[in-house]
Amino acid sequence: MGKPTHVDRINEILEETICTIENSREEILDIVAHARNECIKLEKELEEIKKIVNKVIREVDLLEIEEQKSRIYLSTVSKNFDFYNEKDIKDAYDKANDLRIRLLLKREEEKIL
Repeated sequence: MGKPTHVDRINEILEETICTIENSREEILDIVAHARNECIKLEKELEEIKKIVNKVIREVDLLEIEEQKSRIYLSTVSKNFDFYNEKDIKDAYDKANDLRIRLLLKREEEKIL
C-alpha cells in the first residue's frame, strides 16, 4: 500500500467519530435506564411515606378525642368526690395523664414526618 491519502484519513476520522457516537449512545441509554429505575424506587418510597403519615395523622386524631374524653371524665370524677372514691379519681388522673403523654409523643412523631 502506498502513502495514506487525505481521503483515507477522513474515512478513519469518520469511523472513529461513529464509534464514539455509538459508545456515547449506549452510555446515555444506561443513564436513562438508571434514572428511570431510581424514579420508580423513589415513587414507591414516597407512597410508603404517605401511608405512614396518614396512619400517624389518624392516630393523632383518635388520641386527641380519647384525651379530651379522659379530661372530661377526670373533671366529672373530681367534681363528684362524694360519688367517686380516691382510687377512681387516681385512675382517671392516670389515664388522662397517660393519654396526654401518648398524644404529645404522637404529635412529635407527626412533626418529624
